[in-house]
Amino acid sequence: MKSAALRYADLGYRVFPCRSNSKLPATAHGCLEATCDPDLIEIWWTAHPGANIGLATDGLLVIDVDGRQNPWLDDPERVLELSAAPNSLTPKGKHFFFRHAAGKCSVGTLADHVDTRGAGGYVIVPPSIVVGIQYTWITELDMPTDQLPEPPRWILEDK
Repeated sequence: MKSAALRYADLGYRVFPCRSNSKLPATAHGCLEATCDPDLIEIWWTAHPGANIGLATDGLLVIDVDGRQNPWLDDPERVLELSAAPNSLTPKGKHFFFRHAAGKCSVGTLADHVDTRGAGGYVIVPPSIVVGIQYTWITELDMPTDQLPEPPRWILEDK
């Protein structure tokens, strides 16, 4: 986990530890303490080697779709546009990662069981494990934050 956390930080993503097998922060202030500082990341993951990786979503817009068979993903054009972004499988569904300075957190605004994470939020990222299921990349988050695609216009209009 530590090497993955350091890799995200090296790309400019701010990370923080979450409890093992959980989404709950392992720090007192959670995503408010997220950092790209490799020394602090070394300290955190040395103290908590099994900690999951929380990634602060300030400057991002992460589309969080719950349900592997969520009907919102039945539209092939929608899936094609979303899949242009790095995306991962989660224990309950999928995450799609976009760059968006004004991204906000919402619950169910785009559709049932489709949330967004932006300013003030966070998501768990691979190779973290929650409820015994590992997060995995479909399309790797292997680019700096400023190289992420912008979200499709219809997402911004639906919010």
